[in-house]
Amino acid sequence: FPRSSGLNEAPERSEAMQAPWATGATARPQVTVGSSGLPDAAATPPTNFEQAGWTFCARKGPILSTADADRWTKELGMTLPEMVFGETDLVVANAAAGVELSFKAYDSLAACGDSSDIKVSMSKKWMEANSEVPDAQQYDWTYSTLFKGTVTKSGEPLVPQLTSSRKIDLESLKPGPGREILWSADLMLWEDELHDNGSSYQQVRIRVTCSYFYILVRLFVRVDGVKIRMRESRIHHRFGDAHSLRQHTVKEAEYAGVQASCTPKQLSEGILDDPDQLSAKLRVVQDGTEILTFVEGKPQGTAMPTAAMAALLRPVAQVPEVNQTEMAQKNAVAESAFKNKFGNLKPNAGALLNRQRAHETRYFDSGNADAFSHKA
Repeated sequence: FPRSSGLNEAPERSEAMQAPWATGATARPQVTVGSSGLPDAAATPPTNFEQAGWTFCARKGPILSTADADRWTKELGMTLPEMVFGETDLVVANAAAGVELSFKAYDSLAACGDSSDIKVSMSKKWMEANSEVPDAQQYDWTYSTLFKGTVTKSGEPLVPQLTSSRKIDLESLKPGPGREILWSADLMLWEDELHDNGSSYQQVRIRVTCSYFYILVRLFVRVDGVKIRMRESRIHHRFGDAHSLRQHTVKEAEYAGVQASCTPKQLSEGILDDPDQLSAKLRVVQDGTEILTFVEGKPQGTAMPTAAMAALLRPVAQVPEVNQTEMAQKNAVAESAFKNKFGNLKPNAGALLNRQRAHETRYFDSGNADAFSHKA
């Protein structure tokens, strides 16, 4: 997505409306996004994928239409970001467990606060000129949403459990055998240039392998000359488990400090717009993990009873009952034959283990003297 397309942007506003950075909030004018009169574009057909009883649906749509923008503005009570992709979303569901995880722009913006702790250098002058703006008509001008994703079970919000002993093992998510990506998506829910004072956007990424799916929900806020902030929620689910882990991390740093830590080459290459590179330069201010339990009464790590998972399990062959007397007689015969040929040589444990792995059924092999040691 381009940083600024010049399309579907809000109409010109007064100086008071254009400066929400003064108190960390601004008046809530009933403005529209998409007022340029352009016809609404059709959403891109969704991409669907299924794995281990889970369905994954990613959809990319155009910028919010004028009519929908008017409605969202009234319902949310806030000026919308410059670009809102109202028809873009990600839905992950398991029908057998009644679980759904959804990531939508409306839910993200609904989780924004009424004010912001971030101000820019011109805020003092704006406050003096707009001292009569009611506090009740304020919102977070940086759109620093607390959105982690909407998780429901049987149509009701799923309440997570905090844990201090569990964290997502990021090392296990690195590329390797059995971790090949089968399906992925990268979605932008909304984006704003903060009145030419920086950038703010909400992004959702997902990848699915044969053994797990992994979702990253990222808020990135950069206010030039003031602060850089990232809020990231990571959801990791291993197929067959009765739960998922959701780890939420908040990182921040003063803009000047981050800028000073970058080389001229990094700055020229746009590192201040790259959250992947900036992450290591920010200070962790909050980090916590939650357990999302999908099947009640199941211990953590137990399998989720889905038809798809059951189909993947191989049926266990019926093992005939062993006659202990008959087995003892066969062992005695085999041992006697071994001693007659090799004397008191004892089988080497490593050789026996290799034979066991190769599904050998006999304990002794009288045809290969190299398989045994010469210890008495």
